[in-house]
Amino acid sequence: MNKKWAVWGGVALLVGAYAIYATFFLERIAIGKMCKDSAMCPGECLASLHDVKQEVCTQKCEADADCPAPTTCQTISMTSFKGGDIAESNVQYCLEP
Repeated sequence: MNKKWAVWGGVALLVGAYAIYATFFLERIAIGKMCKDSAMCPGECLASLHDVKQEVCTQKCEADADCPAPTTCQTISMTSFKGGDIAESNVQYCLEP
């Protein structure tokens, strides 16, 4: 009985390890590349500044050193809608020049 549980425990451990590997390392989208619905993007998908039908994988930054090459830290103006109010703010994201 103990051997049976050890085998099933080992299988469960391998399946769990692969799930973690697939989630964080397999087919990740690089910062600055096109993405959809934050799928496999280590940051977040934002509407492209050039084509609203496309989304770009990006992350927040404070300086160019926070961004992987070839992206740079750029300030963009964001508009948000809350309870009928419109708010604009400047946010810095890693984007390709």
